[in-house]
Amino acid sequence: MKYTLFVILILLHTLPAVPYAQTSGANFLLFPVSARAEGMGGAYGAETEDAFSIGTGPAALGALKNNTIGLTYASKLGNSEYQYFCLGQQTEVGNIGAAILFSHYGKINYINATGFISEKIYTAKDFLAQVSIANTYQWLLYGGSIQIISRSLGEFTVNTVCLDAGIGGQFSIPGIGSGTEKRLVATLNIANLGDTLKFESGKNIPLPSMLYLSAQYLPFVNDKHRVKIAFDIGQPVYRSGPPHIKTGLEYRIYKIFNLRAGYQSLNNGQAGTVILGGGLEAPVRKNTFAIDYAWYPYSMLNDNGHSISALLRFKISGSSLKKNTSNNTKLSYSHSDEL
Repeated sequence: MKYTLFVILILLHTLPAVPYAQTSGANFLLFPVSARAEGMGGAYGAETEDAFSIGTGPAALGALKNNTIGLTYASKLGNSEYQYFCLGQQTEVGNIGAAILFSHYGKINYINATGFISEKIYTAKDFLAQVSIANTYQWLLYGGSIQIISRSLGEFTVNTVCLDAGIGGQFSIPGIGSGTEKRLVATLNIANLGDTLKFESGKNIPLPSMLYLSAQYLPFVNDKHRVKIAFDIGQPVYRSGPPHIKTGLEYRIYKIFNLRAGYQSLNNGQAGTVILGGGLEAPVRKNTFAIDYAWYPYSMLNDNGHSISALLRFKISGSSLKKNTSNNTKLSYSHSDEL
């Protein structure tokens, strides 16, 4: 515990200040990074079943139930798309998460200061590399992340570093059905805190720094069915604007089929977006393989987006791993623990 807290304090101590601004760059940092997260409206900051939650913040990683490897491909508006890879690993010093994101936005014609459209074509790209560490102490969750960001437009590239930190908790509260698992997880994460993107033109664009309050609750669990509800409320830190509200519902049948629906509010105060998704899970020996899909409309632009993810929840050969915490929490890797 002391080791993880020391790392988080160092990250926060080295945090550079970001000025107040009305606009932000690197908005790909706000993307839901898995089809399961997308299908639940992006309400994923309190998810403990895989490491995709570090896309919102690191706190839930402290209660990671399984070692996971995940991969996402998403087709967004127009010709834009991104690929995301993440890894979550339980260790004796805490749970470790790592992620890489690549995104690009198709081809862009160069337009000079006079409005002349050149035959020269640029390609806009983004890159993200992230490392997270998190832990748990009794009911408390805590974690931190560091992210390296690169944005490219043709031959122009800007780089910066940002940090995330979060706390949360796991709570046993009443629900319907069987099971003794902690049914409620709640987290508070502050994300994307870092220096501005500094362009050669002299323009500095801040990152989309956000404060997220997230929760997930299992109101009903038994051997055949499970219902999960989730919400995220995100508030921009350095710029004005309404909060981003995300809600989601997941219904799991026989630990195989998943149906999802989510809602995201829009920043302009208009009616939000309804997102639909689903997935399949299958045991592979003592591990679990899952594939998920989400569909989301851009109704104002007469376009749609799609994302698909593959996830492997796996065990380390050998059996259980004992975490070196004061409450001697013992972590097991059986498929029966995946509720």
